[in-house]
Amino acid sequence: MKNTSKLIALATMLSLLLPSGFALAQSNRDKNNNGLHLGELKNKITKEIKIENRLLKKQFKTVNGTVTSMSSSTITIAGENGMAYTIDASKAKIIGRFGLPLTLGEIKINHVLSVYGAIEGTTVSAALIRDESIQIRNENFNGTVVSVTGTSFALQTRERGLQTVNTTASTTFKKNGQPTTSADLVAGATVRVEGVWDKANKTITAKSVNIVVRLHPVTINGTLTAKTDTSLTLTNGKGVIYTITTAKTHFFGKEWNVLTLGDFAVGDRISAYGIQLNEATSITGIWVKDLLK
Repeated sequence: MKNTSKLIALATMLSLLLPSGFALAQSNRDKNNNGLHLGELKNKITKEIKIENRLLKKQFKTVNGTVTSMSSSTITIAGENGMAYTIDASKAKIIGRFGLPLTLGEIKINHVLSVYGAIEGTTVSAALIRDESIQIRNENFNGTVVSVTGTSFALQTRERGLQTVNTTASTTFKKNGQPTTSADLVAGATVRVEGVWDKANKTITAKSVNIVVRLHPVTINGTLTAKTDTSLTLTNGKGVIYTITTAKTHFFGKEWNVLTLGDFAVGDRISAYGIQLNEATSITGIWVKDLLK
């Protein structure tokens, strides 16, 4: 566009500076050589401007695809049309699924992007990048903690399968609505997580984690497989292993005769009654019966 503008300006200056005689002579010369006089030249330039504008509009297109690699200012995507595109994101405005602003660093491998920009071959100088994989609004997830690793934990949700929850310094923790710390987050706990969901990579950046504690009585029958001074380990008929903490536990025989922890031996059939936290395999023992004694 700048070059075209310069041509128009040059043509205008020539029309002002050249004498009329010269223009007439030039006109005759152009006519003999099938050339153009200045008036026609102006019309030609104007036509070229219109053509150039149409070409520019055609060059600005939208491409959709999945992120395959990234660097400091470029993104490579696998386009929906099967082609690989290199995206120059250095001057792009970046938004999430619901239109709120993002940074380039928030775009990750496997994210689905919609990119609008100037296309030359398979290179796109992006003006706008929309990340369809990031929901920049808080979503709620309910489920059971599978495992805890550092500041992250695996969450088996009810509707969206297994997700990885990442906590930060600003994440708040509560237990049944009361303030607590991440130390209370253990495998088997039922939690409600509020945070930003990365659908493509199945990760959640947690704003808040509420640990839901449900204590209920339970009776477990099985075989004693190990014991310490403070606990008993038993395995039920389905192979599930339970740990019974015995700090405040009463011990009995099969006829409710009083026993001590020392009377229990590995291999004995036992029945344990206690308080279970959610669906965890750790039981706070109230009483334990040795069914062989």
